[in-house]
Order: sequence, then structure tokens, then C-alpha cells
Amino acid sequence: MTATHLHLLLNHIPILGCFFGLALLAAGAVSHEGRLWLTRAALGVFLVVGVAAVPANLTGEEAEHQVEKLPGVTHHAVHEHEEAAEAALVAAALLGAVALGTFLLQQRNHPHTRRALWLVWALALVTAGLMARTGYEGGLIRRPELRGELNQELDE
Repeated sequence: MTATHLHLLLNHIPILGCFFGLALLAAGAVSHEGRLWLTRAALGVFLVVGVAAVPANLTGEEAEHQVEKLPGVTHHAVHEHEEAAEAALVAAALLGAVALGTFLLQQRNHPHTRRALWLVWALALVTAGLMARTGYEGGLIRRPELRGELNQELDE
């Protein structure tokens, strides 16, 4: 298995994890009985997002060297994906760290837990947006239908 294979397998974890964690967090916000469990599950998912973003990013470097030689792949598309991935990695790492800290506050019934959860919400929303952009930019590297090329060929 090459770094490209690993990258394509791993990159879905932080992207989908952000949205899954947000869904758990939202469910915890509206649930009375499962609030604590759902919130803790969301925090755990965000910790996984932060950790999984690292190998997804590291395997992306090697994948870049393999795909940049393929026909139809532009340096611009790869560069845009890489820039988006760097921002998403920083956000995911910060989200994972804040989620861990919030979990520890929650365990101790700390009075600032509620504020920390609001911070998690904000970071999760930002990270989900950055992850979605990263995934989209990655798709533009090899998916002509995302670049509009397929529509141009059909029109001709």
C-alpha cells in the first residue's frame, strides 16, 4: 500500500469526523437524558479528528509526489489542496486539544465547562468548514466533473 492509498483512506476520518462530532454535540444539546453521554462522545470524536488529521496530512506529502506526475494534474490544484489542508490541520489539532481539555473540565464539574463547550462548538464549526474545503480542493485534483470539464465536453 502506498502513501497515496493511505492518504485516500485516512483523509475521510477528520472530514467526516467533524460533521459526526457536530451531530453528536447537537444531539447532546437537545437531549435531556443523554446530554452528558452525547457531549462526551462528541468530545471524543473531536479528539480523534485532531489525531487523525496528522497522518492524513503526513501521507499527503508523499501522495503529492506521486500524483503530480499524472496527466491532468496541475500544480495549482495540488497547491490549493495543500494550503487548505495546512489550515485544516491546525484547526483540527486545536479542536482536539480543546475537546480534551473540555472533557477533563467536565469530569471535574468545573464551573467553566459550559464556556469551554461553546469554544468547542465554535472550533468544530470552523474546522468542519476548513475540512470540507480541503476535501473539495483535493477532489479538484483528479475529478474533472468537479472542475467543470465534464460539462464542457458534453456541451461540445
